[in-house]
Amino acid sequence: MSELSEEEKTEKLQSFVGFKTGKSIHRVKGKNMIRFAKALGDDSPKYTKVEKTEEGKKDYSKIVAHPAYPACFTVQTGGALYSLDTLKYEDGTKVIKSMGKLLHTGQKYDYTGCIPIVHKMKLYTYGTVSKIWVKNKMLWIETTLETKTKKDELVCTTICTVGIRPGGW
Repeated sequence: MSELSEEEKTEKLQSFVGFKTGKSIHRVKGKNMIRFAKALGDDSPKYTKVEKTEEGKKDYSKIVAHPAYPACFTVQTGGALYSLDTLKYEDGTKVIKSMGKLLHTGQKYDYTGCIPIVHKMKLYTYGTVSKIWVKNKMLWIETTLETKTKKDELVCTTICTVGIRPGGW
């Protein structure tokens, strides 16, 4: 495919739009939500204030996850994005030859119609390739990830973009 122009390569790759990624599972823990918010420098009580129960145990039920918390489960090794290495051309050749050349270049979160992320949730993230293109010798893949509870309640939609450096695709 190296003799093709970037436009021709992009056209050839369009068959991968709609590809479903694997799923990842994340268990939300209150103490980790607090650590994450504090690591970002956000000490807002909404994300960090924990009350004690009558028995003296920590009660994480009144805090919610920081808006950037989905980074903990959308961009993890073994997560939904890592199943992109299963993309194959019609002849069986892998599109991504080296995941070591993958660069996570950004994400955007959308909470429209979502419930808050709280302690003890078990979350499932699934993705779909929404765009794929070649620019400046790099392969770019935009994936739309939906994260839901076991009751199928949406908690976040994440748009993740990755770039695959030359030699990796």
